[in-house]
Amino acid sequence: MKSARTQVPSTRATSCIFFTGPLTGVDLPSTTKFQLATKSPETRGYLCSNCSGNFGPQLKKAGFDALIVEGRADVWTWLVIQDGRVEFRSAEGMLGMMTNAAQDAMKDELGDKKFAAMSIGPAGEKLVRLAYINVDERAFGRGGGGAVMGSKKLKGIAVKGSGTIPVADAARVREIWTDAVKNLKETRANHTKYGTAQYISPINELGCMPTRNFQTTHFEHGDKVDHLVLHDHFRAKNYACFHCSVACGIVAEVKEGPFKGARARTEFENIGLLGPNCGISDFAAIVAANQLCDDLGIDTISGANAVSLVMELYGRGLITDKDTKGIKADFGSPQALIGIIELIGKREGIGDLLAEGMLGVIEKHPEWAAYICHVKGMPYAAYDPRGFYGNALT
Repeated sequence: MKSARTQVPSTRATSCIFFTGPLTGVDLPSTTKFQLATKSPETRGYLCSNCSGNFGPQLKKAGFDALIVEGRADVWTWLVIQDGRVEFRSAEGMLGMMTNAAQDAMKDELGDKKFAAMSIGPAGEKLVRLAYINVDERAFGRGGGGAVMGSKKLKGIAVKGSGTIPVADAARVREIWTDAVKNLKETRANHTKYGTAQYISPINELGCMPTRNFQTTHFEHGDKVDHLVLHDHFRAKNYACFHCSVACGIVAEVKEGPFKGARARTEFENIGLLGPNCGISDFAAIVAANQLCDDLGIDTISGANAVSLVMELYGRGLITDKDTKGIKADFGSPQALIGIIELIGKREGIGDLLAEGMLGVIEKHPEWAAYICHVKGMPYAAYDPRGFYGNALT
C-alpha cells in the first residue's frame, strides 16, 4: 500500500469545485460568500471551505453558478471567465510570483482592474499541503486548496460579469436591504472599528487563548497584541467585502522598526496563532509574518501551528539548529517566526517536512504526536478546546 505522504495532493480524478449559493451576488447585505469543495491534501479527506470578497458575485454575474476544474494542464495555466466565456492562458511567466503579484499580473494582461481574481503562491506551486488560495486578499484558507490548484498547474482565475441576478420581488429586496443596513450600522459599530481583533482580549481573559503551542491557555502579554494596539498603532484602513456595510476588515501597516512597510489584513485567528501561540508579543512581527504567509500562499492557521510546533520541539531539544537551517527557534523570537514560515514556503530544512502537514509529520516522527494539536490532520484554530468545549467535538 502506498503511503499517503508520498501521494500527490490531487489526481485527474480529484475535482476542484467552486460554487455559489442562491443569494450570492444578490442586492442584499453580505451576499458575498462562495464555496470550494475538493479532497484536502492536508487531512486527506473531504474539504469544504468558504470565502468572501468579490469573486463569487462576479462568477454569478458572468453566468455561472459553479465552476468545476478537473484534470491537469500540461503547462502552467490561468483561466479568464467573462460573461459566459472561458479562456485558457499561459501562466508560465507567473511562476514564482507571490499571490497578489500574480493577480495584478492577470489584471494587467486583461487591462481591467475590475476583474475579481484568485491565485496560488509559491507554496501552492510546490504542493505545500497547507497552501491556501488567495482571493483578492480574502482566502480559501484551510485544508490545502492551494496545493490542489498547484497539482493541476492552475496558477489562478480571473472573472468578471456584466449580468444581473433576478429576484422575484425587487421592491421587497430593497426594503430588506435598507432595514438590514440600518441595523448593522447600529449594532456592529465596534466590529467596524476594531474588526475581529476585538476578540483577543476576551478570549485571553476566559483562559481560551492558545499559548506556546497550546501548552497554556492565557498569554501574559495579551495587552501587547490586542485590538487597541492594532487600532491605535497599526491600523491603515478598513475594507469591506461585496455589499457589506460593516467593513470589518482592517489593513495593518508597520510604520517603523525592522518590519517597517509590512502590511497585512489582520484577523483574530492570524493574531492569536502567529502571536500568543508562538509566544510573540511584537505586533509588528505578527503583521510581517501574516504578510509573508499571504504572499507565499500559506494558511496562517496551519502555518502558525507548524511554527509553534517547531518552537516546542526546539525548546525540548528534539530538534536542533541543523534541522532549522541555523534558526534559533525559540518561543517569542520574531526572527524564528519569519524564518520558519520561509522554510515551509521554500520546502527547505524542516520546512519540507512541515509542508506535508501534521499527518505527514506524524508519519515520519510518531514520537512527536504528543506535541501536535490537530483533529484528523487539521490543526486547531485559535480557540483552545479546554475552554471552548464545543471545539473539542468539531
